[in-house]
Amino acid sequence: MRYLLLSLSIPLFLLSCQSTNTDSIQPPEASDLIIKEVGWVLESYEADFFDPPLDSDTIYIKWSFLTSGSYEDLESVEVSDGVSQWTMTKDDIIWTTKKDGFIFNKRFMSKKEGNKQGDTLRVGDYILTFYFSNGSFYRKIFHMPIPGSTSSNHYQFVTTEKQLLNNPDYAPMLAMPEEVTVKKDTQEQTFNLRFTINSPLVRNGFVIIYDKDKKELASIGLKAPFNIEGKLNYFKYPYAPILDRAAYITINLVDGYQYEQPNHYDAKATSRYYTIQTSH
Repeated sequence: MRYLLLSLSIPLFLLSCQSTNTDSIQPPEASDLIIKEVGWVLESYEADFFDPPLDSDTIYIKWSFLTSGSYEDLESVEVSDGVSQWTMTKDDIIWTTKKDGFIFNKRFMSKKEGNKQGDTLRVGDYILTFYFSNGSFYRKIFHMPIPGSTSSNHYQFVTTEKQLLNNPDYAPMLAMPEEVTVKKDTQEQTFNLRFTINSPLVRNGFVIIYDKDKKELASIGLKAPFNIEGKLNYFKYPYAPILDRAAYITINLVDGYQYEQPNHYDAKATSRYYTIQTSH
């Protein structure tokens, strides 16, 4: 199942399929805005997703918050993992239509961890501090788990860098798909996709279809379970008129085995753009 991660017409705590209550350290002194729940998604992007390509696959945190009370009092939010610190001003905060939650207009990545910029993030306790216009603040401790788990366990980091996985402090991010072929067959009236995955963390996924300008046209769910040990996965779909304009896809893989609900996840890996081949 695909969640529309940037839609402002839905409750934004669905940014993460697992929303988690966190412990408040200090309540606001003069604001009735309450941070009820914190949502998150650990997102990794293949290096070639970007133009020009980055030096490595990167990991970001996308946060979301479910609130009640007066939203106008919130001035800024500070996020700290104990080493790095990010500050979101009022201009960086995007509220839902109903003003019952918000996201940031920026993703969070670390420049201080790992081998290359953005390939590693800290897990464990994050401090979220919410500052209000009257000078008071409200603080929560949020525990960031590793992919495929509801806890950080003994790990301190999550990484896309394979060399770092020899260190017991580093947990792996979801792997990217490999051996990808994608084709639309106008004679058979089918849309065909093949790829392999070598990651026991992957439970579900979806494909996003783009036009020649890489504007999103549609998304297609991938029927699980997958072959996740390097064996070929093959998907065939009936042809649809929108495929006449389709030029590229990305494959998006998510975790979720840590939850009973089949469509819940909090880690997602997005592949590079793959060109759709056409046969007649």
